Amino acid sequence: MTEPIRAEFIKHDTITGEGITITRPKGGVVYPFCRRLLAAGYDWQRPLHVYRGDTLCITVKSIGEGARWTLLELETGFKTKLWLPHPNTIVEQKIITGIQAAGGQWPPPGYKTQVLGKKT
Repeated sequence: MTEPIRAEFIKHDTITGEGITITRPKGGVVYPFCRRLLAAGYDWQRPLHVYRGDTLCITVKSIGEGARWTLLELETGFKTKLWLPHPNTIVEQKIITGIQAAGGQWPPPGYKTQVLGKKT
Protein backbone atom coordinates (compact mmCIF):
# COMPACT_ATOMS: atom_id res chain seq x y z
CA MET A 1 0.00 0.00 0.00
CA THR A 2 1.25 3.47 -0.87
CA GLU A 3 1.95 5.85 2.01
CA PRO A 4 -0.77 8.52 2.20
CA ILE A 5 0.11 12.18 1.94
CA ARG A 6 -0.86 13.96 5.14
CA ALA A 7 -2.36 17.44 4.90
CA GLU A 8 -4.15 19.65 7.37
CA PHE A 9 -6.95 22.16 7.23
CA ILE A 10 -5.76 25.47 8.67
CA LYS A 11 -9.10 27.20 8.15
CA HIS A 12 -12.14 26.20 6.11
CA ASP A 13 -10.47 27.67 3.03
CA THR A 14 -6.79 26.72 3.55
CA ILE A 15 -5.00 23.38 3.33
CA THR A 16 -1.30 22.65 3.88
CA GLY A 17 0.93 19.62 3.55
CA GLU A 18 4.23 18.52 2.02
CA GLY A 19 5.40 22.15 2.01
CA ILE A 20 2.45 23.25 -0.14
CA THR A 21 -0.27 25.61 1.11
CA ILE A 22 -3.26 26.81 -0.89
CA THR A 23 -6.21 29.01 -0.02
CA ARG A 24 -9.49 29.31 -1.92
CA PRO A 25 -11.94 31.85 -0.49
CA LYS A 26 -14.93 29.99 -1.99
CA GLY A 27 -13.81 26.71 -0.39
CA GLY A 28 -13.23 23.44 -2.17
CA VAL A 29 -9.48 23.29 -1.52
CA VAL A 30 -8.95 19.50 -1.55
CA TYR A 31 -9.21 18.93 -5.33
CA PRO A 32 -6.92 21.87 -6.24
CA PHE A 33 -4.48 20.60 -3.61
CA CYS A 34 -4.39 17.23 -5.43
CA ARG A 35 -3.60 19.05 -8.68
CA ARG A 36 -0.85 21.05 -6.98
CA LEU A 37 0.70 17.82 -5.64
CA LEU A 38 0.67 16.27 -9.14
CA ALA A 39 2.24 19.41 -10.58
CA ALA A 40 4.98 19.16 -7.93
CA GLY A 41 5.77 15.63 -9.14
CA TYR A 42 4.10 13.46 -6.50
CA ASP A 43 3.02 9.94 -7.51
CA TRP A 44 -0.57 9.98 -8.78
CA GLN A 45 -1.29 6.74 -6.87
CA ARG A 46 -0.71 8.21 -3.42
CA PRO A 47 -3.81 8.69 -1.31
CA LEU A 48 -4.44 11.95 0.51
CA HIS A 49 -5.54 12.16 4.15
CA VAL A 50 -6.68 15.58 5.33
CA TYR A 51 -6.87 16.27 9.05
CA ARG A 52 -8.20 19.02 11.26
CA GLY A 53 -5.96 18.67 14.29
CA ASP A 54 -5.88 14.95 15.14
CA THR A 55 -9.18 14.18 13.40
CA LEU A 56 -9.14 12.62 9.93
CA CYS A 57 -11.71 14.63 7.94
CA ILE A 58 -11.28 13.65 4.29
CA THR A 59 -9.65 10.79 2.42
CA VAL A 60 -8.98 10.82 -1.30
CA LYS A 61 -8.30 7.42 -2.90
CA SER A 62 -5.47 8.83 -5.04
CA ILE A 63 -4.33 12.35 -5.85
CA GLY A 64 -4.66 11.44 -9.54
CA GLU A 65 -8.36 10.74 -9.04
CA GLY A 66 -8.86 13.80 -6.83
CA ALA A 67 -7.21 16.02 -9.46
CA ARG A 68 -10.00 15.20 -11.94
CA TRP A 69 -12.64 17.10 -9.98
CA THR A 70 -13.58 20.60 -8.97
CA LEU A 71 -16.19 21.85 -6.54
CA LEU A 72 -18.75 24.41 -7.64
CA GLU A 73 -20.54 26.60 -5.12
CA LEU A 74 -24.20 26.99 -6.04
CA GLU A 75 -26.98 28.91 -4.33
CA THR A 76 -28.43 25.58 -3.19
CA GLY A 77 -25.15 23.99 -2.04
CA PHE A 78 -22.14 22.42 -3.70
CA LYS A 79 -21.68 20.26 -6.77
CA THR A 80 -18.66 18.33 -8.06
CA LYS A 81 -17.82 18.31 -11.75
CA LEU A 82 -14.87 17.43 -13.94
CA TRP A 83 -12.05 19.95 -13.84
CA LEU A 84 -11.30 21.47 -17.24
CA PRO A 85 -7.78 22.91 -17.47
CA HIS A 86 -6.11 24.96 -20.16
CA PRO A 87 -4.00 22.14 -21.63
CA ASN A 88 -1.21 24.28 -23.10
CA THR A 89 0.86 24.83 -19.96
CA ILE A 90 3.59 22.51 -18.71
CA VAL A 91 2.13 22.39 -15.19
CA GLU A 92 -1.32 21.43 -16.44
CA GLN A 93 0.20 18.82 -18.76
CA LYS A 94 1.74 17.17 -15.65
CA ILE A 95 -1.68 17.23 -13.99
CA ILE A 96 -3.38 15.75 -17.07
CA THR A 97 -0.72 13.00 -17.20
CA GLY A 98 -1.48 12.17 -13.55
CA ILE A 99 -5.21 12.10 -14.22
CA GLN A 100 -4.71 9.75 -17.17
CA ALA A 101 -2.41 7.52 -15.13
CA ALA A 102 -5.14 7.28 -12.47
CA GLY A 103 -7.46 5.87 -15.12
CA GLY A 104 -9.31 9.08 -15.90
CA GLN A 105 -10.10 9.84 -19.50
CA TRP A 106 -8.58 13.07 -20.77
CA PRO A 107 -10.05 14.96 -22.35
CA PRO A 108 -13.50 14.01 -21.08
CA PRO A 109 -16.02 13.01 -23.76
CA GLY A 110 -17.41 16.06 -25.53
CA TYR A 111 -14.73 18.43 -24.20
CA LYS A 112 -13.20 20.77 -26.77
CA THR A 113 -9.61 21.81 -26.18
CA GLN A 114 -8.00 24.82 -27.74
CA VAL A 115 -4.48 24.32 -29.04
CA LEU A 116 -2.62 27.13 -30.80
CA GLY A 117 -5.84 29.00 -31.44
CA LYS A 118 -7.57 26.05 -33.13
CA LYS A 119 -10.33 24.01 -31.56
CA THR A 120 -9.67 20.28 -31.61
